[in-house]
Amino acid sequence: MKNTKIQTFTVGTLGTNCYFLIDEAAGACMVVDPGAEAEKLLGKLRERQLYVKAILLTHAHFDHIMALPQLREETGAPVYIHEADEELLTDNDKNMMNRFCSVSVCNMPADRHYADGDRLQFGGETLRILHTPGHTKGSVCIAAGDDLLTGDTLFRGGAGRFDFYGGCFTQLQQSLKRLSALQKDFRIRPGHGASSHLFYEKETNSYLA
Repeated sequence: MKNTKIQTFTVGTLGTNCYFLIDEAAGACMVVDPGAEAEKLLGKLRERQLYVKAILLTHAHFDHIMALPQLREETGAPVYIHEADEELLTDNDKNMMNRFCSVSVCNMPADRHYADGDRLQFGGETLRILHTPGHTKGSVCIAAGDDLLTGDTLFRGGAGRFDFYGGCFTQLQQSLKRLSALQKDFRIRPGHGASSHLFYEKETNSYLA
């Protein structure tokens, strides 16, 4: 992204990647997937004196939303999610929080829904939403300049699981095929693990074959 920077913070026991999209000139930020450690994330925002314009969710599994209530309350930022994942956001059985966590947080419905092809303006840039169901019904990837934030749809050398509520192997295959068809060598910024590049994944990742 020409006018913004992306900063990564790995949070929680599952090592979720939370991303800050930062418009330094305006002192503004979009937070993507605040998975855990709210105080850590809020501390980083205070250090940089960043105003949070929005909180964007690639999907609503528990490990991507544990810090959301506190971040939302303290920043007042609107929360965006795909409508198909709204039910996961507010249901701790469907988002797997009750299954995997010893503590539980309560999330309110999102403020806004985005759909495939939607565009969000930030820092003089256009963010593009790609609906990529399969890991969950409402999983999305976010194209931001030369970067593609893939959530748990595509990883370096792997792809998301599809055996939780709302997952579907056929849909995941279709979504990965769509990503493989992209002609730009995006830098892949996944929900977990190391970053990569799309053309490298197309050559080496069997899920994109």
